Amino acid sequence: MDTGQSFTVAAWVKINDTNGYQTVVSQTGQERSPFYLQYAANLNRWAFTLPGQDYRGTDTYFTAADDRAPEPGVWTHLVGTYNGPSRTATLYVNGRTTGSTWVAGTWRADGSINIGGAVTDRYGSPEDLLNGAISDVRVYPYAFTEQQANALATTNSRVHIRSSYDRGKCLDDWGGAVGTLVTVYDCWNGDSQHLSLTTDNKIKVRGTGDRCLGIADAQPHWGSKVQIQSCNGADPGQNWVRRFDGTLYSPAADSCLELPGWSTENGTTVGIWQCNGNANQRWFAEAQVN
Repeated sequence: MDTGQSFTVAAWVKINDTNGYQTVVSQTGQERSPFYLQYAANLNRWAFTLPGQDYRGTDTYFTAADDRAPEPGVWTHLVGTYNGPSRTATLYVNGRTTGSTWVAGTWRADGSINIGGAVTDRYGSPEDLLNGAISDVRVYPYAFTEQQANALATTNSRVHIRSSYDRGKCLDDWGGAVGTLVTVYDCWNGDSQHLSLTTDNKIKVRGTGDRCLGIADAQPHWGSKVQIQSCNGADPGQNWVRRFDGTLYSPAADSCLELPGWSTENGTTVGIWQCNGNANQRWFAEAQVN
């Protein structure tokens, strides 16, 4: 991978402990890797680090780090991306932007991609080995946007769907029974807020049964509510397209999911309205994997 230009690296990872540096993905250079997607022990954070030189003694590192300490034993999705034109490195954790930093410059290494540790040509023994498990490692020769990182982390994963207007409020299915109206409620790590975004544009309720979010009215109109329904692939009212601006678009109604009247009171039922891209129509999916 040409790390002298824009690139992205991603992986699911679960660490067993936080004892020392642990590298998820790196690339072989002469004395350093051009990047480390890793647990950084000095910060007690997930980090995406780019050394300034391919020199073991370099004291220049550009690091984008998480804003939370990692949880051992919990699967976590990491995306590190370097944008060449803007010279910025960004880390995404479970689909959300957690840190970004300016990078003075990058350099190209011609070595292999390494999973679970760091290897260099001059010092052949693997270092910073990961104590845990890694899955679904990916590299791309371009910089991801936040939307792309979020989609990679959350598609077919358990998610919270947060309001961009108030990130403390999440979609809540209130038990998930068919016919229940979908509301917003204070975000908490409970089953009623664990949803799944599928590749066929469904929003599924987690748990037993095949249940989806759908428009309550057979003839959708502005103001129609959203409810829990038995999933039906032939029902266009159950299709929700995640758009680049963060809206959840219903092609059947040519409308977007929104917080009616901008209300974030617990128990407020959500509905659809003419798409306008305002904050009360924008939503953010965050992977929930514990």
